[in-house]
Amino acid sequence: MAFVNYYELLNIQQTADEETIRQAIRTTRKRFRQLEGSPDLDQRSMAEKKIAQIAEAEKTLLDAAARQQYDAGFSQQAAAAQQAAAAQQATTGDLLDDARQYYRNGDIRNAMYAAKEATQVHREDPDAWYLRANIDVEAGDYGDANFSVNQALKFAPDAPKLYGLLGEIADAEKRYGDAEQSFRKAADLDPQNGYYVGRIAWALMDQRKNDDSLNLIRQASKSFPGDEYVKRTHINLLLTDISWNQSNNADATVFFYSNPKQVQLGKDRLLEIDSLGAINDPELKANVEKERASVMAAAARKFRWPGVGYLAGRVVLWFVIFFIIGLVFSGSEGVAMLGILVETGVIGYFAYIKMFPYGWMVNKELGGEASTKTGLQ
Repeated sequence: MAFVNYYELLNIQQTADEETIRQAIRTTRKRFRQLEGSPDLDQRSMAEKKIAQIAEAEKTLLDAAARQQYDAGFSQQAAAAQQAAAAQQATTGDLLDDARQYYRNGDIRNAMYAAKEATQVHREDPDAWYLRANIDVEAGDYGDANFSVNQALKFAPDAPKLYGLLGEIADAEKRYGDAEQSFRKAADLDPQNGYYVGRIAWALMDQRKNDDSLNLIRQASKSFPGDEYVKRTHINLLLTDISWNQSNNADATVFFYSNPKQVQLGKDRLLEIDSLGAINDPELKANVEKERASVMAAAARKFRWPGVGYLAGRVVLWFVIFFIIGLVFSGSEGVAMLGILVETGVIGYFAYIKMFPYGWMVNKELGGEASTKTGLQ
């Protein structure tokens, strides 16, 4: 089997820790899952290849022994892969066909070389420029990708796939508003294609316009019944909405339920997922079931406001502490008592906000969860 540089695939350093790897896998997989529904055969083929490689990377890099073995031979195998790539570059035939084949196979290095040569030969062929732009996106050369799309638009100004690719470029650069507009243009030119509508919905979700995103994909599910890509997108957007309405750790990588409103939203979204019918994608089905288990576990947990004993104990504790501080630093008993009254007032205020409206903070403290105040409250 051909060597694959998993670190290059995930755009991370070889020294990346486990959490960085997990985050990179989530981000990279999301991108190629989106491309699975592309109307362009080359793009779909490449995405399928990349998804398989991501699965291999996940199994290897998240297993300590497997990663150690992979890293042990990494330098040697990477050098051999580069030598093989150089040899292939020297024996190319029809450059456009070669570029397409390299791209479909996920061999971006060779594809990039062949595509740039091909556009020198096929200067007025919009498909050649389109292919080059697709390859540039995968290589992370967004400037050249944008240039190539605009070259293609000179010869095919009404091609929806070109505006779709402009949306891809904007999405890769995290310009989600621009991505939305480009995908809308593509959808206007090809209104019978559910893929572009799905990408608009993703761009809205990435802008945190959750309601707009879900309303759009719900309408798309009605307009494109039986479209597997639209269905998968609908489910993924519902799962994303659940996550972004939960509380999360400070690094925003671990989401969990911290109050009854979040649990109810999770239940509602899962019911909507169930209404869409059977899930054919094993990975997506596993994600749904994992979320269902989290909702059930959270629903069984008791979300409660702090009790009187809890608050009274805290007030007494801090009263004693500040009383001692006041005696030590005030210099007189009268001033000490005044200080104690002020300090007790401060304690009372914090005890109040501890109870109203931030009861979720007590759940966090009592449950040992390290969360930040995010999500639906």
